[in-house]
Amino acid sequence: FCADADDVLDRLLLRHARGFLEPTTAVEKTFEDIQAHQMAIIAGLRAALKALLARFDPALLEQQVDSDSGLQRLLPMARKSKCWDLFVATFDQVADDASEDFMRLFGDAFNRAYEEQIQRLRQVKQGNMN
Repeated sequence: FCADADDVLDRLLLRHARGFLEPTTAVEKTFEDIQAHQMAIIAGLRAALKALLARFDPALLEQQVDSDSGLQRLLPMARKSKCWDLFVATFDQVADDASEDFMRLFGDAFNRAYEEQIQRLRQVKQGNMN
């Protein structure tokens, strides 16, 4: 543990203390950690966006409308109108969720993908070390 930036630089560049990595190794590991974090962020964002877009899947919306009433199947324009109404309602719900509970809306998919990416990178790294 280092108290401040000056202490970090002192230990990194001037004196090596037991229990700390060698300076070049410490810098390399830091950049590896940052790179892994960046890759996991991208994976998390992709998963969150995919989960959000899935809520607007036309096939899913049509299935919900078709399950409401058999009449929509007989009247194509009424069915399209119901699909649009459901799309608007879903959009409104997502917009409300985004402002009120961002983590519930995006958090689960993001966190799951982030952790999976970190695990994959660790496995690759361990495989390269063997």
